[in-house]
Amino acid sequence: MLALVDCDQFYVSCERIFRPELRNKPVAVLSNNDGCVISRSPEFKALGIKMGAPYYQVKDVIYKSGGTVFSSNYELYGSMSERVMSTLRMFAQDIEIYSIDEAFIKLPSVKEYNIIAENIVQRVKKWTDIPVKVGVAETKTLCKVAAELVKKERIENKFSVLIDREHIESVLGDFDIGDVWGIGWRLKNKLYRLGIKTAGQLCRYPEEKIKKKFGVNLLRTAMELKGIPCYTIETMPQPKKSLCYSKSFGKDVFDKKEMQESIVAYVEAITEKLRKGGQLASAVTVYITTHRFKNKELRYSNSYTLPLDFPSSNTQKILNTAKKCFETIFHEGYKYKKSGIILSGLIDDSMFCESLFCWQNEKSDKLDSVIDQINQKLGKGSIKLAGGGFSKNSNWKMRREYLSKHYTTDWSELLEIGE
Repeated sequence: MLALVDCDQFYVSCERIFRPELRNKPVAVLSNNDGCVISRSPEFKALGIKMGAPYYQVKDVIYKSGGTVFSSNYELYGSMSERVMSTLRMFAQDIEIYSIDEAFIKLPSVKEYNIIAENIVQRVKKWTDIPVKVGVAETKTLCKVAAELVKKERIENKFSVLIDREHIESVLGDFDIGDVWGIGWRLKNKLYRLGIKTAGQLCRYPEEKIKKKFGVNLLRTAMELKGIPCYTIETMPQPKKSLCYSKSFGKDVFDKKEMQESIVAYVEAITEKLRKGGQLASAVTVYITTHRFKNKELRYSNSYTLPLDFPSSNTQKILNTAKKCFETIFHEGYKYKKSGIILSGLIDDSMFCESLFCWQNEKSDKLDSVIDQINQKLGKGSIKLAGGGFSKNSNWKMRREYLSKHYTTDWSELLEIGE
């Protein structure tokens, strides 16, 4: 048996942990550059503001209702996610971290799945203060259905167990096909036109017709709904073939120096992630672009790729290559809105064999390692490259006007409790 553990309104829940006075009040979290609403509390949903609504359009409604908004605090959310996942490992060793707020776990062979599910809900809440819902079933897709059932039926104990086949068929008979894991709106519309509107109807549809019309992926979904496992727990994440780091700027950027600062900062972040994953990159791509939806007469977008002499994770070496790419594509006179860097041709660092003509700078690698350790211990950005700029108000930096403190990742921003 498997269980899906899904955190409720994860971003909002993380913010409320350190601001208990906001519980039972409208709270939302905004996307990059404080653009759109991406996480809402139930009280916020009651205001009628939809997910993805542009903040500038709903700002007045929020404040008139006494609501509170936060900029995305990814450092805080990542830290709290690690705490939730660590708690789940107390229940099982086989765990697949599906996203920042979801995980599949393989449960032991017992009969008391209700008790296990209830214990998971209670312990995660007690140890992290993050509310979760749990769906237990024989397959991943049915686990998703069970977790969605908790939400749809507002089950108070926050868990649902789908074991009995008769019960499962009853649930699937009323379960909209568009709410099934892996079925997007395009596929939903195609299925609707065939008269397949519920998960139960998909289960009854001939398998050979599903495969012929829609391919093997939908066939696997149908089989999983029938209780036949097609997707196993992936305890080891698949190695990445490429890494990308990019952000839209808080304001339009004209200045070449500011654009260069963004590239330096992105290289610093992406190479740290590369080393953390134990990988080396073979090529570097830099891209820059103006607004896509305005200034038609001044639109510009370009990218350039250069191979590395040999696979590397060294910050300075990758930065030197990225600067060459940037110099090739940058042109004055444009309002730039976004830049980014892509590392491709990734290989495991243990598989790379150095030769007489291909040796790495040992001192630079040791320096990278020391910097990573310091930043991990003292907080992200404690040591950084001067070329990335020191001003918090640089135009290229992401706009986060409503950012909460980094309560769990920065010593200077620890929660203070009054007398």
